[in-house]
Amino acid sequence: MRVARRAIAALAAAGGYAVLYGLGLVSGSTSAERRCVLPGDELIDGPTLVTNHAATLPAPPEHVWQWMTQVGWHRAGWYTPRWVDRLLFPDNWPSADKLDPLLVRDLQPGDTVPDGPPGTAEFVVELADAPRTLVLHSRTHLPPGWAGKFGAEATGMFDGLTRRLKDPDGPQGT
Repeated sequence: MRVARRAIAALAAAGGYAVLYGLGLVSGSTSAERRCVLPGDELIDGPTLVTNHAATLPAPPEHVWQWMTQVGWHRAGWYTPRWVDRLLFPDNWPSADKLDPLLVRDLQPGDTVPDGPPGTAEFVVELADAPRTLVLHSRTHLPPGWAGKFGAEATGMFDGLTRRLKDPDGPQGT
């Protein structure tokens, strides 16, 4: 009887993990959004892991852009929930909940966005097309064979709403 209960508990845990893992790959995005080609997709040749996250924000792209320019380690963070900041990034500042004029900047290709303590990890701006597209690329803080890309595409929808798509890519294919 105990073996059966443990087996059922293990199966339930594995099933729950699989569901959460799947949701983590596609959080907020539609199937149509996951099929579209986004700026920066060409940076990772044959990724073996792709995540697509999306959110509808109650502001036009021009206002969202300012928030995107202040991202990074010991800057505005990555706008993750507080519990994620505490759990995964305890040495970083919590994600910002307001614009800080000292952190907002005019990002240009070649600029860097820190993603860890100085000298450990950074993204390089590949494309900055204000106020619509920001593509960051990194090889500095990932396991060998991985190349990371963070792309954010803001699409003006209607009445001041913005749809923000993020598609961080994972390990490079072989």
